[in-house]
Amino acid sequence: MGILFRNEARVSRFGNHNGGGTAAETTVLQCEDVSTEVVAKILKDAYFDVTTEPNGALRVKDNYNYYLFVDKDRGVIRYQCAIRLNEASTQESRLKYVNHVNSQIMLIRATTFEKVVLFDYFLPTQGGVNPKTIVLAFKRFASCLFSAIQANTEHVLG
Repeated sequence: MGILFRNEARVSRFGNHNGGGTAAETTVLQCEDVSTEVVAKILKDAYFDVTTEPNGALRVKDNYNYYLFVDKDRGVIRYQCAIRLNEASTQESRLKYVNHVNSQIMLIRATTFEKVVLFDYFLPTQGGVNPKTIVLAFKRFASCLFSAIQANTEHVLG
């Protein structure tokens, strides 16, 4: 592609990346500007059903209840969903399942607890993040969660 100088427009096979586009595509939120309130507004503007929980988490109702946590100290947004375990499943099958998810669906992490499997994903905000990325990360997390649920062939999930 050759040398790209600071003021030149970047053009690739994906289109022109010279700063054009909608405000959501070009606005960059700095890490210190990313808050629970800002993320809630971004998701509501994208037509998601969002409420704020007493613990400060955002709950997004879709096919499941998803929870988002803004962690300014670590510079991340944590996307999370807990799914109840099948009480008849064994500890061995639970561990086998979460290991499968963690090795095959690597964008999300699965952790087993006594009654649930917790799925989560972290979006870094250090260096800035745009609103569209926050929405697309949520959609990607939901898509990966769907894949993880489809991998539940031994009926570990309730």
